[in-house]
Parts: sequence; structure tokens; C-alpha cells
Amino acid sequence: MKFISLFFLIAMLLYLILLLFLYQLQEKLIFYPTHLTDDFQFQYFNNIEEIYLKREKPARIHAIHFKVNQPQGIILYFHGNARSLDDWGFAAQDFTQHNWEVLMPDYRTYGKSKGKLSEQALFDDARAWYDYIKNRYPESQIIIYGRSLGTGIATQLASQVNPQLLVLETPYLSMSAMVRQAMPIAPLFILNYKFESDNYIKDIECPIEILHGTLDDLIPYQQAQKLAQLRPNLTRFTTIEGGRHNDLSDFKAWKNRIAEILK
Repeated sequence: MKFISLFFLIAMLLYLILLLFLYQLQEKLIFYPTHLTDDFQFQYFNNIEEIYLKREKPARIHAIHFKVNQPQGIILYFHGNARSLDDWGFAAQDFTQHNWEVLMPDYRTYGKSKGKLSEQALFDDARAWYDYIKNRYPESQIIIYGRSLGTGIATQLASQVNPQLLVLETPYLSMSAMVRQAMPIAPLFILNYKFESDNYIKDIECPIEILHGTLDDLIPYQQAQKLAQLRPNLTRFTTIEGGRHNDLSDFKAWKNRIAEILK
């Protein structure tokens, strides 16, 4: 009996240590930013404007506006959880070639953006960018686009506003669903970042496009399917056969669907 009691005591102690580890380090497990100096030059991009939004002191959020002549509208693009705009900016050409402008922000702590991270801060920053765009474009010419981590931010924003369209590339149901997949024994109450797209999507009124690859090894294809099923009348789902998490834009099916969306 003493051995069994000691075993359970050690197991409980290890579990508590795991909880503390996950709670303290969850931001490092979710966000993988790269940092840029304020004088960094985006020399590989053409016809761009760098924009800064001042938030609560000392926060300052940075974005790149990719411009075109006589645009059809503008895409507010929320990127994935790794790197910053010096890498992500190249994705803008997939949309500018169809004569759509792109506003692509970096999250707090990413690139030239500064400020304390929190889920609510990310949502508030996203709304601030949307309001910035809305002063220049009607909502009927605004598309909200989320990629990977950014799909949770994009979905929450779309539930609060009325854009022309919401596009989700490689989306997840929620951060809870992702944690259950990766660490089934981890308790969900410790999560500071929930990104509950499965709840936000219920309040969306605009059309929704979802694109996901069948071989995604990070966010399961089935999560995107379940998300689409929550608003079947509003959602069009495009399956990219053989697509993984970071290569959908290499596939003809992805290129064709994006061209159809933006025509």
C-alpha cells in the first residue's frame, strides 16, 4: 500500500509540474516570432507602404500595405504562427496578381510590432486594422483572410463585422481541439489562448471559403471539415488532395479556387 501511495504521489507531483510547465510556456509553444529592427528594409517587395498603428503604450503594431493600380478591393491577411512579414509578405503576390490590394499585419512581438501578447489584444488589434481599412474601402470590398493560427483571429473578427467574404486556409476548430490532439492529458482550463473558431463561426453572416489539404500534418483535415459543417449554408469547402500544411499555394486546385474567389 505504501508503494502504491508513493507511486500516486509521485505521479501527481509530475502532473502538477507538467501543468506549471504548460501554463508558463504556452506562449512559446504557440507563437514563434522573428524580430526585425525598426530600420529593416523590405527590399524584395514592390509598391508597398509600411503602416504603424499606435495602441496602448508602449504597443505599436506594424503592417505592410501591398498596393495595385485600380484595385478590386483589399484583403486583410492574418498569417501563421511563425516568422514575420519579411517571409510572409511574399504570399501577397498570390492576391495582388488578381488586382487585389493586401494589408498584412505582424502580431505583437513579431517583426517590427511591439506590445504585450494576449488573446484579447490580438482580437482588438485585428479590429483596429479592419477599422483602418473601412475608412478607405466599403465593407463590400473587404476580404478577411486567415492562414493557420491566423484563422482563429480572422474568424473572431468576421463574427463582429460584415466583410464581403471570410477565407480560411488550413483552419482549426479551436486551440482546445489542437491541445487535445497533441497532449490529451493536458487540462484545457490552463489555456490563455482559446481561439474558439467553432464558436465564432456561428455568428458570421458573410460567405465563408475554407481550403485545406488532405495530408496536413499539423492541423488535421477533419478539423476543417467539422468547422465547415457548423455553417453549411454559408461555407464552400475546397479540398486540396495531397496538400500539406505549408504548400497549398503550390497546387493548381488552390490557385484555381483563389482565382475564382478574386475574379
